[in-house]
Amino acid sequence: MISKHCHNAGVQIFGMKNFSSVRTLHLIDLDNLVGTPMPSPEQAKLSRLHYMDVIKPKEMDQTVIATSHLGACTHFFSWPPCRRLIRSGFNGADLALLEVWDEIPNSYNRFSEVVIASGDHIFAPFAAQLRKHDITVTVVAPMKYLSFSLKMVANQVIYFDYLNVKGHSFIGAA
Repeated sequence: MISKHCHNAGVQIFGMKNFSSVRTLHLIDLDNLVGTPMPSPEQAKLSRLHYMDVIKPKEMDQTVIATSHLGACTHFFSWPPCRRLIRSGFNGADLALLEVWDEIPNSYNRFSEVVIASGDHIFAPFAAQLRKHDITVTVVAPMKYLSFSLKMVANQVIYFDYLNVKGHSFIGAA
């Protein structure tokens, strides 16, 4: 595998390929991405800024963010307009994001890439199904929250660590 590490960006990329995507769907589990269900406003903002800087969503991309009720207001005020989902409980945000795919008509033909911003293993079967349909799967997750099964099925993995971005740190943050 090709490995690229950007020290100042707090990101490490494995298996990177060049894709000319028609359209990308971003499914973002905010609690997993930030590392806590109740982020401070600064944590929520910095994680969003880092995601935008590292992933660089395009204008035609579709973004869906999900969280539990605990940090919904903090998270939602930090993100630009996109679809916002709230579901609490075990795997609540994950299940809400997984249901999005089935709600999109002709989804396998509408997207050439799906970015899963979560490291939770519940996304591994979904990612495998996408790969069977020749849809590129990019997983964005903190290294400590990335399941092995999801890592193995993805086309590429981006280790997301907004806390180590140069000039920003939080003592005691998850």
